Amino acid sequence: MAYNNLPRKRPLFNTKKVEKPKRPSFWKRTGFTLKKTLTRICIFIGAMFLISSTISLTISTIILQSSEPQELPEKMVLVYKIEGGIPEVPPKVSFANPLEKPQPLLPDILKGLELAADDDRVEGVVFSLSRAALNLGTIQELRPAIKKIKESGKATIVYSDTYASGPDFGRYYLASTFDEISMVWCSAYRDSY
Repeated sequence: MAYNNLPRKRPLFNTKKVEKPKRPSFWKRTGFTLKKTLTRICIFIGAMFLISSTISLTISTIILQSSEPQELPEKMVLVYKIEGGIPEVPPKVSFANPLEKPQPLLPDILKGLELAADDDRVEGVVFSLSRAALNLGTIQELRPAIKKIKESGKATIVYSDTYASGPDFGRYYLASTFDEISMVWCSAYRDSY
């Protein structure tokens, strides 16, 4: 018979002294309430941010929906200021420069020129090509649209600092489509954009 499996005898009375629980120190008590306070402050700030964002989004949506489209004047001139190339698709948003002014897209320019040729309010088109870097495909797509404007009897003017930039004469090839080629920027057009 094995006596090892029998329960051990315990003393009838506990001989250990019962210790009183220690009261937490001042810093532990303060730290606990400080943690609670900071948590509540962060929750409050987060809630205020969400509420203000929701309110501002609602107000801006109401303003945008209630605003009527602007009426165009009876007589106008389209001004296209081309800087760099004319993209065919919208560029991706960059976190390095999120407020970058977007360039007009080639399909939008072509559609605008097509509509301008048929619109009696448009008296002409002005292109500023001072900082333009156009490829031959873009130029070949713009030339027929500009010719259509010329055929409708409207003025077409192009401005550039130079027409012979780099190894190609793309700007000059495009400028040869316009009625008037200028290297002096007219102050009347400067105020229009």
